Amino acid sequence: MDVIDFFKQQTNIWNEELKCGFCWEFDAPLTDAGVNESIMQTDSDECCPVKVFITNLSERKNRQYNNNTGLLTEYTADYTFTLHVMAFDRVDTNVYSEQLGHP
Repeated sequence: MDVIDFFKQQTNIWNEELKCGFCWEFDAPLTDAGVNESIMQTDSDECCPVKVFITNLSERKNRQYNNNTGLLTEYTADYTFTLHVMAFDRVDTNVYSEQLGHP
């Protein structure tokens, strides 16, 4: 399975459906530092997109061999990654730890 291609296609589907009333952009910077660079490069002028990023992608290959012949009999792969879904917001809004009455 190509994890990056899957989420790229998924964000295209979300754009076509106008999922949740947003437009969507996908990128796979693969590192947390790369996310910062990608955020600064917003291509869409018509909307403020929800950004979808994949970082920390790794693959673990699982191989099973025949005890008698030593030949490979089964192969699977496990993928782990961090999926970030981020929307832009105003900087001046209160955060959870602030009191609700704070102006």
